[in-house]
Amino acid sequence: AAAAAAAAPNAAGAQPGNSTTSPPPPPLSKLASLATNSTSGGKGRPMRRVLLSGAGAPRCLDGSPAGYYVDMADNGTNNTSAQWVVWLQGGGMCQSAADCAARQHTDLGSSVGWPASITPDAGLGILSSDAEVNADFAGFNRVFVPYCSGDVWAGDADGASNPFGEEAGGEGGDFSGYFEGHRIVMATLVDLGVLPGAGGGGAAPAADVVLTGCSAGGVGTFLNCDTVGAALAAANDASTLACRPEAGYFGLPLLTYDAFTAGSPDPDMHHLDITGWVQRVAKWPYATPEYAACVADRAHRLTPSDNCTDHEECCTLPPYLYPYIQTRTFVSQNTADAYQVFKQGGSPEAPGATVDAYVEYLRGVLAGSLRDTVARGAANATNGLYAPACLQHCTPWHSANGTVRGTDAARAFGDWYFNRGPPGTHMLLDDSTDLNLYC
Repeated sequence: AAAAAAAAPNAAGAQPGNSTTSPPPPPLSKLASLATNSTSGGKGRPMRRVLLSGAGAPRCLDGSPAGYYVDMADNGTNNTSAQWVVWLQGGGMCQSAADCAARQHTDLGSSVGWPASITPDAGLGILSSDAEVNADFAGFNRVFVPYCSGDVWAGDADGASNPFGEEAGGEGGDFSGYFEGHRIVMATLVDLGVLPGAGGGGAAPAADVVLTGCSAGGVGTFLNCDTVGAALAAANDASTLACRPEAGYFGLPLLTYDAFTAGSPDPDMHHLDITGWVQRVAKWPYATPEYAACVADRAHRLTPSDNCTDHEECCTLPPYLYPYIQTRTFVSQNTADAYQVFKQGGSPEAPGATVDAYVEYLRGVLAGSLRDTVARGAANATNGLYAPACLQHCTPWHSANGTVRGTDAARAFGDWYFNRGPPGTHMLLDDSTDLNLYC
């Protein structure tokens, strides 16, 4: 395995690490897949399904009840644990009305086919009850929230709707669906008894909560972080929240592969033409304190290189919203995000000089933003970062091939969460440009 050459430390403790890889690199086609994570074949106790019910209970895209999977730390015998890990599943987002309509017939848009129980695999190690897999969090109550709204956990729309309108030449003009991702998050916490409200369960009031998720779940973690934190604090001022968005650092100005190779401008570098529909079904993000702070500070923060012609819309994107999030946050993000390279950027899924150049271009943009916004940001003494130089999307909980300074994702997050080590030492960024580091 080739190791990256060590370099001088960056500010705030961020420095090139020792991400490694065992040749050959994994097939590129596998790296571009949606980050839905397997929920079978794992180690530890299974998690049982709970469907949300009652007046006003949120629904999946097709109108079936939303829900969650849960396993209590004491196997449900006493329900006394006050520590929770809540995972928001990923799975892309609706690209069009036709895409949403197709999702309604899958687990990403309907609960009809959800199994009665799941046992998450090693890719969801933070949800394992096996201490050998999950040394720091095996004793937490574990909650897996399936993603069935297609709206990056942002939706709070009343009733079924079509936020895309009539699509010229498309087949989705008659589409109608429920976009209630944000409501699913909040209703799940109420149903568990973590937050007060009608239908709350009998569990003890929360003391320590970790909100996390990958891909769309990572975006949802960024968006919901402070809102959940404020609700927890209002319910019990002894409660705490830590947010761990994984592979959710979407929204930087990035050329598509075609524009990059042609040397031409890209009129939609933030991909708002594809994602902008969410604002029609998600009003609450525009009323949050963190959004208001971003908008008020935009003249200071945003520069022409950010390519934010619509400053207000950019303030809903994680890289621009992050500096204004008040809750303790640990960002987990590969600097060569395979989804942003292949799926969003449109790069061919085959090795070659132009693909390598595009990967390095994207890696440079992501690593630079993570360095300046997170590692050197105003909250670098309290927040954390784990950013290996890997061509992957989600970050494996344990990995011998992709580490930063010899530390994998599980150890990095555990050290930060439990304050192991001096403040300001939890910014782990590998900004290597070694093309062998495909992990």
